[in-house]
Amino acid sequence: MSFNSVLGAKLEADFYCHPDWQKVFSGIEDPLQTIADLGLKTVEFSLKAEFEEKEVLSLLDRCLKHDLKINLHPYTKGENNPACFEDKKGNIARERGRCFLEISHKVSRIQGRRTVLILHGASTAEIQESPFSRKERNYFLERTNCFFKWLERYAQRKNLEVLIVSELQIAPSPEEHFFRIGDSYPEVLETIRETDLGICWDTGHAYFSYLRKGVSLIPSADFVKKVKHVHLHDVQRGEDHQPLSAGTIPLSGYLALLKKFDFSGDITLEISPRAIASAGRFEKVMQDCLKRVEETAGVELPIFKQKNPYVIG
Repeated sequence: MSFNSVLGAKLEADFYCHPDWQKVFSGIEDPLQTIADLGLKTVEFSLKAEFEEKEVLSLLDRCLKHDLKINLHPYTKGENNPACFEDKKGNIARERGRCFLEISHKVSRIQGRRTVLILHGASTAEIQESPFSRKERNYFLERTNCFFKWLERYAQRKNLEVLIVSELQIAPSPEEHFFRIGDSYPEVLETIRETDLGICWDTGHAYFSYLRKGVSLIPSADFVKKVKHVHLHDVQRGEDHQPLSAGTIPLSGYLALLKKFDFSGDITLEISPRAIASAGRFEKVMQDCLKRVEETAGVELPIFKQKNPYVIG
């Protein structure tokens, strides 16, 4: 049973000046070199919605010097939120989505490997004062699905080399009076209904869906077949984005499912800088996560060979 994938780390785009990451990388001369030395092959960058192309290309240049490829994860707020999407000229959410696609395509051409573009569905967290925020959940699910359909059509029309995925979102806590579309296995599948797009399976978010919504910890085959990217991390004492040493998520079950369905996408170790700082040195925490994947999946590191779904001419 094969398990061919690429492992990587996740960083904020401003990690070099971000106080939490500065603490983690204290004493490390070149964090990107350290990431490469660990055997990781990709860096997924969290981006603010208003990021500029030059910022991304600068990050790409720095990563390529260490033979690291990159994936992009913009976080949308306000009018960039898919809740505000309409297929109309000048619509801010549509225009920002176009920008995401075109920059991701440029990255793909430069790095010679298809960029994964990870996006969230609609959320009412940032638009609670808007009149339409009081609409039913189905309204926002439909907005999200229309957004992803438009992204796919635009990418196809322009022949853009981008792998678009809809992330399984974290279910809000009971005291958070808003919702996020795609915070359960069935609903995140609905966000990409009638498309050939994929899912980002976030293992910590899956646990919170189980805890807060009663969703099964183990997803259906229909879900796993759509998984094209994974955020791998654990949960500890109610905190998300923890090292795999926490032992909360069913890691062996999740990796077995990925192997069963011949998953060959990227796996991003999404560990927060505060969680890393609490657990020890960056290298030791990441090495421990890699060892747990190796032992649980029954593979040898460094690790997974890149397969054709990402390679472009």
